[in-house]
Amino acid sequence: MTSAAGVTLSCGGDGLVDETVRDDRGSVIAPGRLAAIDLLVGDCFDGATAESAQVEAVPCSSAHDSEVVGIVTLSGGEFPGESVVERTARVRCIDVFEGYVGSHFLLSELELRFLAPTERTWERADDRDISCVAHLADGRLFETVHDSGR
Repeated sequence: MTSAAGVTLSCGGDGLVDETVRDDRGSVIAPGRLAAIDLLVGDCFDGATAESAQVEAVPCSSAHDSEVVGIVTLSGGEFPGESVVERTARVRCIDVFEGYVGSHFLLSELELRFLAPTERTWERADDRDISCVAHLADGRLFETVHDSGR
């Protein structure tokens, strides 16, 4: 059964570091802490919770919990409210999921969640990005889900 769920992270820019090592294409090649607000499409990671503003980015060839399958950027000056952000994420993340993974979301073994800006990160960090994230309900991933058809 597939589902789309949201995690709203309090991702401020205060004191967060990027310890990841990336190759020339931008892929993570060595694990390191990363602010959730700085995740890129294709990043694999562990540790995203509503309480944590940081994740542990890892190479996608290593065991990991989640992979960013797309980023949806919101517009506007004022924070639109949690319900609007969540509704937008649910619809738009399904579209980017299907393009990235290569299978229809409802037929996929993967589940979808999102890391979304909060009013605090919207105002303090100019955060407008929703990270669309694929994961398994039970278990870990051991390779990228990009074009996997999973």
